[in-house]
Amino acid sequence: MKCVVKSFLDECTQAVAGASAPVPDLWKAFNCWCGNRAIPVMSRKSFGRKLCAVAGRPVPTVTGHTILLGRLLTGVPAAERRPLLVLPAGLTAEDVAALSLIAAERARQITVEGYTPEHDDEHSSGDLELAGGEYLINAGSHSRDHFPAGQPADLWPWSSGDWKPTTRVRDGVKGCALGVAGIAARLRRGEPVEG
Repeated sequence: MKCVVKSFLDECTQAVAGASAPVPDLWKAFNCWCGNRAIPVMSRKSFGRKLCAVAGRPVPTVTGHTILLGRLLTGVPAAERRPLLVLPAGLTAEDVAALSLIAAERARQITVEGYTPEHDDEHSSGDLELAGGEYLINAGSHSRDHFPAGQPADLWPWSSGDWKPTTRVRDGVKGCALGVAGIAARLRRGEPVEG
């Protein structure tokens, strides 16, 4: 099982090099990762022992202890560390799958489409959320044929050619990812998080 823990950590490191995660949350993520691969899950104590073996040094598994992914295996400098998304209790497997789809779409927008944070910051405040809302409305609409590709509603903030609806799920994912981009732009501008 040591090689399984190492494979899991290698994947985490590639995806979120330098991120930090509380060991109990890392253990929960590991067991989900195992479940998706039909690998038996392990106890937190056993995971902690394997983690120490992979790291080549003791790694406490007490609640609240944080492990730095990437630094454990590759020595990522502090300036390059990114926070790891830790999901709160209460989410269903479908919730987590939906959040994964949204994160993947946001990453695609950045890496494939070139809609980087710098690009997003050039938009008028609210355009990203407005576009996301249009996709979400279309995803939930009873009559989706009113606004086919290239023919958006009047509120659409960009050119008609940018309106590319497909399926309800895909439109929902695009809408949420655009909302994430809009929120991220607001956070970069220093807008307060309320509520």
